[in-house]
Amino acid sequence: MTRGKAGWGTFLLGWAILLMSACASVPVPAPAPKSVGGWIHLGSQDFESKHPGLGRGESYASPLGRITVYHYGLGRRDWQTGTQDPGFAEQFDLTMAEIRHHEAQGTYQAVSFEPVRDLRVGSQEFRAVRFYFFSRGVAQRSATYLSAQQGQLLKLRVTMPTASGGDIDQLTQSFILRYGSSSGNATALKD
Repeated sequence: MTRGKAGWGTFLLGWAILLMSACASVPVPAPAPKSVGGWIHLGSQDFESKHPGLGRGESYASPLGRITVYHYGLGRRDWQTGTQDPGFAEQFDLTMAEIRHHEAQGTYQAVSFEPVRDLRVGSQEFRAVRFYFFSRGVAQRSATYLSAQQGQLLKLRVTMPTASGGDIDQLTQSFILRYGSSSGNATALKD
């Protein structure tokens, strides 16, 4: 089959449009900040390539504990900002079920939850829960904060030994605000 110059031009233009539309449908994450208010970036994990919809995670650590920030969409790019999306409550329930699954598997022991609450950090609404558990004989406290922004879900999981001191909510909320001001990932979190 032979193509004239006009035929090749049309063919190449078609491919260029196809490639551009494919690229436009895949969000390009902003690089994770190297540190956020004393929390050092340990690394990133791409879940999306093997499990579409699960996005990526960014791990941070300090002498107080560990924070993991997850950005994911579960195949959607249209999550309503905050906690009001019709599918949001189900996603939060699944987050709670994941913790219970760790207990059922024996990874966590003696899990106890505080009441779930909705709160605002900066300009962003979150649903949050604090919980306590033992892991390898060490008492731990943890908090999970979930919200939606820029069409994606944003989940933060903070875990620290109970003995480390400090207010877990104050630490988490301070991290959220600093993360938002130091990263293009969370512009909606800025005050």
